[in-house]
This record gives sequence, structure tokens and C-alpha cells, in this order.
Amino acid sequence: MDSRKIFEQENEGIMERFQLSMERISQISSEKTVSQPFHDYFTRTASFICLMGEYLDFIEEGKLNTASLDELKEWNQKFYEDILPDAYETSYANPAYAVEKLGDGFGQLLCYLYKEIRGDIVFVHENRLTDITILNEALIEIYNMFEEEVPEVASVKEVIYWFVSDYTDHTVTFRVREGLDPSLSFATDIIRNSDLTDLRYLYLFGEYISDSELKVADYLNSLPEEKVRLMADTYTEGYRKGFQVMGRDLSKKKAVQIRYELGFERMVKYAIENFETGA
Repeated sequence: MDSRKIFEQENEGIMERFQLSMERISQISSEKTVSQPFHDYFTRTASFICLMGEYLDFIEEGKLNTASLDELKEWNQKFYEDILPDAYETSYANPAYAVEKLGDGFGQLLCYLYKEIRGDIVFVHENRLTDITILNEALIEIYNMFEEEVPEVASVKEVIYWFVSDYTDHTVTFRVREGLDPSLSFATDIIRNSDLTDLRYLYLFGEYISDSELKVADYLNSLPEEKVRLMADTYTEGYRKGFQVMGRDLSKKKAVQIRYELGFERMVKYAIENFETGA
């Protein structure tokens, strides 16, 4: 099952709000209604959101399946270039920089908001339009407050407080569900269904892909199947023995989380098979 399809009905219900919010955010860069240094913050944040909107279109047009490795690398670089070592010192995701540029109070709050908005990378890849929309709307509300004059720090803090509070049922419930519901199988679907000899699959996760992940995946592809299966057996046997040592009944478990570093998907694929068959 494609876990992205789980959100199709939810996306239909919020599509109008999503489209309106994206349209409004696309206008921010050309407007001059907010004074500096806040104009720079809102312009750069809006540009990031628009980038994610472009990538969502890229996915929906089916281009993800035909894109070259270099093209996917370029997209991945754009997603993360703002927080890579060369740029982090001047990124609004850096609390120290945000406070330096925006001032004590505003800096912390707007840094937090930008950090949350950077979650769009995951939301776009997983097709979670509700999460993108509510963050868009929070940014627009705060942007409107800065038009013509600078608001009180307390007013911005209140908007962020109520944004977090109002959507707790959605955000917290989903985080709990992620750890318990096997139908949310986004990463598992990639591992099961992709040709792991084609390293383009690494860019389907939405995580930052460095040369390290590419080299690890390439190396595992060079190993014989028997050796990779033995690696997976060690992984799953260690899990089983852990329950045995603690005197816990493993048969009661219906779902397992597998945590690993990207690049090891070939080994993880066999580990998944082991868990499913009880091997």
C-alpha cells in the first residue's frame, strides 16, 4: 500500500485552504509593507515555502519517477542549503542569528516558526497537506501583524501559542500514531518497492543526502546477498535476544520500529522480511 494515499481524503478537505495560503505566500516577496529586518525574514521564509510548493507540483506531475540522479541531488541541496555548514551562521533556523537580526523576543519566536516550517520537507514527501496549510496560515497571520508597524512581542507569542494549542489534537495524535500504526509505512514502502541498486531511491525519503549515504548504499550494493542477509539476521536476532534477556514476551508485539542510518536500506529490507516472517 502507498502510505501517501492515506492522506488523499484529508487533502481534498483542506485543498482550498492550502491553495489560498500558497497563493498569499507567493505574494510576500514582491510586497513592501513590512519593514526591515522583518521583511528579509518573511521573504526568505516565503521563498522556502514556495520552493516546497514547486516540488509538490514536481511530484504530482510524475517527474519524481523520471528525474535523473543529478536532478534529485539538486532538489535535495535546495531543501537543505539554508542549514548546511556554509550557510547556517546566517540562517533564520539558527537561534543566535535570528536573535541578532530580529532582536531578543522576536528572534526566538520567529526562529521557532521557521524551524517548524522547515518540516514542509517531510510533509511534501509524505503528502501531508494539512500540516503545510496550518503552518502557512500561522505565518500569514503573523506577517499581517507586521504590516505597517511592528507589533508587540507578546502579540506574536500569543499567535504562536494558540497555533500550537489549537492543533495539538492533530499534531500530537499523529506523532503517537507514527510509532504504532503500521499503515503509516512511508519509509517501509520505499524500501520494499524501490530498486535499491538505483540510488535515486535515497531522495524519496526527504532527508538530507550527503556523499556518505550515497557511498554506504553503493557499498552495500556491492556485497553478495548472503552477506547482507547475515547482517540483517544479526540486527533482528539482537532485537529478539533483548526481549529474551529482559524476560518479555515478544509474541505480544504486533509492530516494530526500525531505526537506522540512511544508506543501509538493502540490509533493512531483509530485516523487515525477518520481522514479518518471525525468522
